[in-house]
Amino acid sequence: MRCWFTTILCLYAICAFSQEEDDAPRTYVDTIHVNKNTLIIGSDSVYFMKNDTVMYVQDTIKTKIDSLLRQQKDENEDEFYENLTKKEDSSSLRKKIIDLLIDSPSGEEKSDSTLSTTDRHLSNDVHGKILGEVSIKALDVFGPSVNDTTSDKTSGISRLANRIHINTREHVIRNRLLLKKGEVLTYARLLDNERILRALPYIRDARFIVESVSGDTVNLLLITQDLISYTVSGEPSGLDGGSVGLNNINILGYGHQLYNTIKLDTDRQRKFGYIGEYHMPNIGTTQTYGILSYQNTEYEQNYRLSLDRSFLTPGIRFAGGVFLEHRRAFTYAPWINSYELLYAFENEEDIPRHLHKSFTQDYWIGRSFKPDFITRYDSRARLVVALRYHHKKYTERPPVTNDVYKAFHNRHLFLMSLGFSRSNFTTERQVYGYGITEDIPLGETAEIVLGPEKGEFYNRFFTGIRLAKGKYIPPVGYLSAGFRLGGYWYNKQMEDGVLQFTANTFSYPILWKRTTYRLFFNADYSQGIQPIDKENFWENMISLNDEEGIRGLSSYRMFGYQRLAFSLETVAYLPYNFYSFRMATFVFADAGTIAQRDETLLEGRFYQGYGIGFRIRNDRLAFKTFELRLAGYPAPPIGESAFKISISGIPVPRLLDFNVRKPDTFNFE
Repeated sequence: MRCWFTTILCLYAICAFSQEEDDAPRTYVDTIHVNKNTLIIGSDSVYFMKNDTVMYVQDTIKTKIDSLLRQQKDENEDEFYENLTKKEDSSSLRKKIIDLLIDSPSGEEKSDSTLSTTDRHLSNDVHGKILGEVSIKALDVFGPSVNDTTSDKTSGISRLANRIHINTREHVIRNRLLLKKGEVLTYARLLDNERILRALPYIRDARFIVESVSGDTVNLLLITQDLISYTVSGEPSGLDGGSVGLNNINILGYGHQLYNTIKLDTDRQRKFGYIGEYHMPNIGTTQTYGILSYQNTEYEQNYRLSLDRSFLTPGIRFAGGVFLEHRRAFTYAPWINSYELLYAFENEEDIPRHLHKSFTQDYWIGRSFKPDFITRYDSRARLVVALRYHHKKYTERPPVTNDVYKAFHNRHLFLMSLGFSRSNFTTERQVYGYGITEDIPLGETAEIVLGPEKGEFYNRFFTGIRLAKGKYIPPVGYLSAGFRLGGYWYNKQMEDGVLQFTANTFSYPILWKRTTYRLFFNADYSQGIQPIDKENFWENMISLNDEEGIRGLSSYRMFGYQRLAFSLETVAYLPYNFYSFRMATFVFADAGTIAQRDETLLEGRFYQGYGIGFRIRNDRLAFKTFELRLAGYPAPPIGESAFKISISGIPVPRLLDFNVRKPDTFNFE
C-alpha cells in the first residue's frame, strides 16, 4: 500500500512539473493541520478527530509544498523524502502519518540532532533522561510565534513595537524553572513548567523543545514570547466622571507589575481618588507572589501587604501566605439593609454612613502528602493539610452589643482543611483565547474545612465541604462541575451559609468552511443560608445582574437570596487576522430567576436576555477583549430598557484548576 502510494505521488509530481510554466491553474497537494477533538463538517460527511491530525487535500492555488514537489532532475528519492519530512509545522504525529504513507528509502530514522526546531517539541522520550543545559530564546512580540518560529511577516508598526518593548530578562525566566541542571527529567514536570510560564500575565506563550541529545543527557531550548506590557483602561460613569487605568505588567523586563487607577467625579465633594497595586509574581526563586496595594478614595483608604505561595504543581510540598491590612472606610448605616432603601435617597452624599477602622491579620500554611494508596490511583494525586488563623480587630466603630452591629464585632477564626487533589492539564486553542495555547484543567478536588470562630460576644463553628471535577466527555466536549456547602453553626442552626452548584461546558471545536465554532453552556444554583449583618449589606445577597446572570441587565431588583441561572452561547472564531487582531462573533441566550428570603424559586422574578455580538482580541497585547453586544430583554425589571447596545472590555474567564488552596469560608461567587 505504501509503495503504491509512493509510486502514484512520484508520477504525479513528475507529470505535474515536467510541463512548461503557464498561467493556467493546476492542482497541488496541500496539508491541513487539525487539532485534536475537532469535528470536521464536509459536504456529505462529518469526521471527529480524536488526535492531532494532518489531512492531505487538493488545492488549486500554489502552496508551500510546491517547492518540495519541484524536484530537480538529479534529486533522488532520499532527498525528496528528507525534504517532505522537514516541512515546517511538522509534529511527531505528522511524521508518523508520512511514514505510513511513504517508505523512507534508507529505512533509517533521523536522529534528534537533524530535526528542525519545530519538529523537536517535547515527547515522552525525554522522560528519565538527565537535564543538561537550558537555553532561552525570547521571540519578538510581533513576528514569529512559539508555534511557528519560521514566520517573519511583520509590518512597520510591528517592528517599531518590537524595538520599544523590553523583553523579559533571562534570569526572571530562569527563576521560574522547576528543574535544574543534572536533575532527572520528567515529561509531566516540563509540561507543568510550560503552563506556569504561560500563566504569567506578561508571557504570551512558552515551549520547551529538544535542542540536542548526547547519551542520557538532553539539552533543551525554552522559547518564550512576551505580551506588550503597557495597558490603558477606562470606565465612564455618566457625564461627570469615571475611571482611567494606566498599567505596566512587566516593568523593565523584571516581571513586576504596577496597576494605577485614577477615579474622577466632579459632582462629589472629593473629586479625585487613586488605587495602586504593585505585584511581584516571583520573589527570588521561592515561587511566592507578593502584592503591595494602596487605596485613597472618597469612602475608603487602605494599605495591604500580601505574600502567597500556592500549590502550583504536585511537586510542591509546602505552601502558605501572609495578609495584612489597615483599613479606614465609610459604609452605609446598618439599618439600610436593602436597595429599595438605598435608592430612596436622591443624592449619594445624603445616605447615612458609619466610619470604621480595622486591622486584619491572616496567616496560613499547608503541606502536601503523596501516600502510596494515593499515588497508585494517580501519580499526580495528593493529600493536602492546611491551617489558617484570621483576626480582625476594629479600632473605631459604631457602638456594638450582642445583637447590634454584628458586622463590627472583633473576631478570631481558626480553620483547618483536609483536601484531596488530582490536577492535570491539556492544551486547547480558541476557547477563551483567539489563537494562543490555553491550558485546560482536568482532575478533581474534594475538601473539608472546619474550625471555631471566637467572637467578641459569642462563638461559632464553621464547617464546609467542596467538590469539583473536570473532564472531557466524548463527543460532547469539556465539562466541569462544582459543589459547595458550608456555614457557621450557632445554637444548633447554620448561619452565614452558602449552598452552590455550578456546571460549565464547552464543545469540541467544530470546523466548517474555514471557521471554527464552539458551544458554551453554564448553569448555576446558589442559595444563602440565614445570612447575618455584613459591613456592606449586599455581601449578604446573591445577584442575577450582568455576568452573574443576565448579561447587560443591572438593577437592585435582581438581588435576592436564591438564584437559578442558565447561559447558552455559540461562538464563531473568524479566520481573519489584522495586525494580530482576531475576531469572533457570538449569539447568546441567558435566563434566570431570583428569589427573596421568604420566597421559593417558582415565586421569584424570572428574567431573560437574548442577543448577538462581536469580539476583538489581540493575544499579543495585555488588554481585555473588546466586545460589542446587542441584546433584547422580554419583561425587564422596572427602570431597565428592553433593548441595549453595549461596548465594553471583558476579562478572559478562568477555569477551575482543582488545586487545594488556603482554608476559607464560603462566599457567593
